[in-house]
Amino acid sequence: MTPFGLLAMRKAAALAFAVPGMEIDIVHHGRIVARVQRCFDGSDLALDTTVLSPCAFRAAVGRAHTHASEGGTAVFLGLAVDADPTLDYHMPFTGAARPLGLIVSRVGEIVVHVFATQRPVEAVRTVIASMSVHPAMPDEAAVNASWDPVSAVTLVYSEVRIATLATARPFIEATIDAVMMRFAIDEITQAVAAQSSRSIG
Repeated sequence: MTPFGLLAMRKAAALAFAVPGMEIDIVHHGRIVARVQRCFDGSDLALDTTVLSPCAFRAAVGRAHTHASEGGTAVFLGLAVDADPTLDYHMPFTGAARPLGLIVSRVGEIVVHVFATQRPVEAVRTVIASMSVHPAMPDEAAVNASWDPVSAVTLVYSEVRIATLATARPFIEATIDAVMMRFAIDEITQAVAAQSSRSIG
């Protein structure tokens, strides 16, 4: 698949592994070619659809990324080298999948906002530190970043207790959205530049 398609896979792999209850449909040409979920219930899928656990998906994507980084071609799930699959995120139990890959998940009494970016973790932390924080935002709702070495992406997240969420949510979402948009624009620009280079070549 294309570098942009593989990047989408890497982000999805890190999120699926980190967020309990998250499910992902990998769609190509209008068909679900694979589903990532913990319960392995493919009863509503075509018989030729691959069902993967988050752990298996993350490991496979990590190997594909390593192979591609060493000059190889990323071939995954039978997708062609020019494939750009669509990844549909779902939170069927508790939480929501918001635009641009932001996931909101409830884990016990904790609500997590999280998204993935290919930017290095130190670069993400620098951006987070440079952003102004509303004085009413609780300390426990601070936005953090963690590197996933297998998928080679950074998870940007905030964890807050449900009891604090009512007052903290506007500030969390404003901060997360600002960081996410900053990196989304960077990644879109890089993808367009890479596509233009391939077209010229």
